[in-house]
Amino acid sequence: MPEKLPRSLPCLDIQAGIKQLEGNKDLYSKLLKKFAECNHDLVEKIAGHLANNQDKKARLLAHSTKGVSGSIGATELYLASAALESAITQGKPEKALHDFATTLRTVLQSITALLHDQEHNDPPPAAGKDLDLEALSPLLNELDTLLQTGDFKALESYVALQQAVGETVIAEEVNSWEASLNLFEYKQVAEKLAMLQIKLRNRSL
Repeated sequence: MPEKLPRSLPCLDIQAGIKQLEGNKDLYSKLLKKFAECNHDLVEKIAGHLANNQDKKARLLAHSTKGVSGSIGATELYLASAALESAITQGKPEKALHDFATTLRTVLQSITALLHDQEHNDPPPAAGKDLDLEALSPLLNELDTLLQTGDFKALESYVALQQAVGETVIAEEVNSWEASLNLFEYKQVAEKLAMLQIKLRNRSL
C-alpha cells in the first residue's frame, strides 16, 4: 500500500484497522480485498435466508460480519451488524437490514477507492493546466490535520485552500465542503478530503 494513507474514508477507519494488525499495511490490504470479494452479495444472501425462514443462517452471517468489520476498522458496519443480528433474533429485521445494506455499500465503496489507489488504477480527474499539486499539497495536508484534531482553525485553512484552488478542475468539489464546515461537520469533510487526495495522487501531470 502507499506509504501515506488517508486516516479514514467513509465508514472505514484505516488507521485503526492497520493498528490492530500492528502496522502491517500489506496484510490490511489483503484483508480488505478478501472482505470485498466475499461480501459483495452479502445483503442478497441474508435477505434470501430471511425469505426462506432460515433465520439462523441469516443471523450467523450478520454475526460473522460483525467480527470481521471490527478487525478492519469498519466500526459503523460493526454496529449495523450487531443491530441486524439482534433484529433477526427479535423477528423484525427489515429496518436493520436496510441500514446494514447502506453501511456495507459505503464500506465496499471506500475499499474499492483505497485498493484502486494502491494499484494506481483509479481514473484521474480531467487535467487542469493551472492545477499546481506541489503548491496545493501543503494546504491539503494542513487542512486534513486541523479537521482530524477538530481545530477551529480548519475554516481559516479551508479559505486559503479555496483561494489556491481558484477555478481549477477541483474547485467545484472543494467549494462543496463549505456548508459542512460551517456546521462544524469536520469528520465528513475529512472523509471527502481523503477521497480527493487519493484521486489527485493518481494523476499523471
